[in-house]
Amino acid sequence: MTSTGESISEIQTFFKGTNVFVTGATGFIGHVLVEKLLRTCFVNKVYLLVRPKKNKDPQTRLREMFSSTLFTRLWDEQPEFIEKVLLISGDCAEPNMGLSLADEEFMVANIDIVIHCAATISLNGPLKHTSFINVRATRDLLLIARRMRKLKSFVHVSTAFVNPNQAITEEIIYDCHIRGDALINLVENMSDSILNSITPECLGSWPNTYTLSKCVAENLVKEYGQNMPICIARPCIG
Repeated sequence: MTSTGESISEIQTFFKGTNVFVTGATGFIGHVLVEKLLRTCFVNKVYLLVRPKKNKDPQTRLREMFSSTLFTRLWDEQPEFIEKVLLISGDCAEPNMGLSLADEEFMVANIDIVIHCAATISLNGPLKHTSFINVRATRDLLLIARRMRKLKSFVHVSTAFVNPNQAITEEIIYDCHIRGDALINLVENMSDSILNSITPECLGSWPNTYTLSKCVAENLVKEYGQNMPICIARPCIG
């Protein structure tokens, strides 16, 4: 029950009082997700992974992020929501997501729910850059989540187009011809020019680097998320 005596849903009950870590909060889905969490889900804190920017302090960045009209209702009804939002400096293109050791250990001790929305959605982006953000960051976040002492759920946001080579896509994780760790090792150790030349061979039956990377990432979730409370969402937009 809320303070006004209204009943709350199972989803609200699940999120109530939790600390939620979100990547990709500046994207379309991330924006909508964060607004909904803050406005209706009674969370304790929401931690957002953001790339560091020179000459901008965290409060300035927070105000910029929440200046969108999407958050107008939240500002009007719950202006104190901003006190629930904290930024964690990081970059999904960097090893271990660019997290400091102190932030990583804080997450291990305090985060209840992880929602991994971050991705590069350029369909034909360079294999190296796409793999760093969509594949390696997923693996590295899973490794951190496996150590989390209070983890209730790890949600990986994939795409409805993750298996374009399937006539009918069911709610299962389809095998991929490239293992995640192998792809990461490949892009970390080969030059851009060599990777660009072998990209068509790496793609196999996938039409572009984006869909391939998302399929590889789903398989990493399956591999590294064993015995974890895992969920994969496949939205039609990104």
